[in-house]
Amino acid sequence: MDNSSVSYDTLADILDLNRTTVMRNIQILKKAGILTRIGSDKTGYWQVNDEFKG
Repeated sequence: MDNSSVSYDTLADILDLNRTTVMRNIQILKKAGILTRIGSDKTGYWQVNDEFKG
């Protein structure tokens, strides 16, 4: 999927997970330095850091 505007709810539906689980996992990836938030909470997006792109 290449959609930088996907919501937590949509991602949870796609992955068949709870919204809270998706939010918790994103926070874990953020703390590990894998994801970086670009922009504001409302209009921003998560970016995978270059060293973790495959």
